[in-house]
Amino acid sequence: MRVFEIGPPLSGHRRIFMDYNEFKIEDFLKDENFVKWATNPTGDQSFFWNAWLSRHPHKLDTVMKAKELISSVHPKNQRMPSEEEFLQVLENVMKNDRASVTSSKSSKPEKVSVRKKFVIRYAAAASLLIGLLVGIHVVNNRGISSEQSIADGELARVSKSTLPGQKLKGHILPDGTFVSLNAASKISYPSKFSAGKREVFLEGEAFFDVKRDAKRPFLLYANGSTTRVLGTSFNVNAYPSENIVEIAVKTGKVAVYPGKYDENTRNAEMLLLDPEGKATINLKSREVLKAPADLETILSWKENLLIFQNESFDEVTRKLERWYGVKFQVAPSANPKGNWNGRFKNKSLEYVLKGLMFSSDLQFEIKGKLVSVTNKQ
Repeated sequence: MRVFEIGPPLSGHRRIFMDYNEFKIEDFLKDENFVKWATNPTGDQSFFWNAWLSRHPHKLDTVMKAKELISSVHPKNQRMPSEEEFLQVLENVMKNDRASVTSSKSSKPEKVSVRKKFVIRYAAAASLLIGLLVGIHVVNNRGISSEQSIADGELARVSKSTLPGQKLKGHILPDGTFVSLNAASKISYPSKFSAGKREVFLEGEAFFDVKRDAKRPFLLYANGSTTRVLGTSFNVNAYPSENIVEIAVKTGKVAVYPGKYDENTRNAEMLLLDPEGKATINLKSREVLKAPADLETILSWKENLLIFQNESFDEVTRKLERWYGVKFQVAPSANPKGNWNGRFKNKSLEYVLKGLMFSSDLQFEIKGKLVSVTNKQ
């Protein structure tokens, strides 16, 4: 197994990380750093694993299975699980693995040998994991982490952002919520959510698949608005340069507030959205409009699908600037008129502009990151 050294020595020790790209489920169960992240993550651990998963999305399923196994036996109510209990949980994973291994026809003796193989494979991991959890359990009951010890202070904050022309998928928050970020967007949140609520701040556009937690509402703040959920999936478009905030629900229910959420008056200005519902908040008038959501169009950015529907030229150029990381320079004499429509999947900027301007009086020239728009000669 390859080990890499990174950064300067800390307190006389080397900072190292493993070649996790080669890890299987049982390897993650035996890794102390992974177990600590799965049970009681710090800001640094969350940053490392989120960054690692963003670079290795093909390992997401393996990581989540390992994390689920650890969570299922993580000490709750001050009781540590036995190794037998842990192996019972592993049986579910073993069934799935055996199903893939024995998908082709096999005789009964072969099935028995496969089961033995998986029992042996996970037994050592189970023993070591129980030991690691016992150690973590003792430490957690003997004292609290440095972050938790700052009871009256503010926990370290984590931020994740994308540049124009970039997207981020599969980012995981401390509670297990999955986030996808569109281009030129940013989210920030505490390294560990409080016991009563989960607060996240957004600039730009993001899709959230929120892990359900009835005791801790998920509060998303964007451009002065608040979206409150318990466990659902939804998209929020709240670029600072725009005059609106748009919230669209894919699954579950969402409560939308045009201003900051207040527990004392939480129902005063609330708008409740059902699946495939959309709320649009006018930031100037604070007016909120409710309408059906065209989820195919709203979520198209997640599939690298660029859609324009009756949009002004200014809206088109703003979207293209974020999508491709360029800047538009429109000649004063150019006078783009009407609304623009188009649908492009995984196409170059040049291809998109040719399609959009084919029947217009405009022409374009791309020089590096600058797009000049003039009237056709």
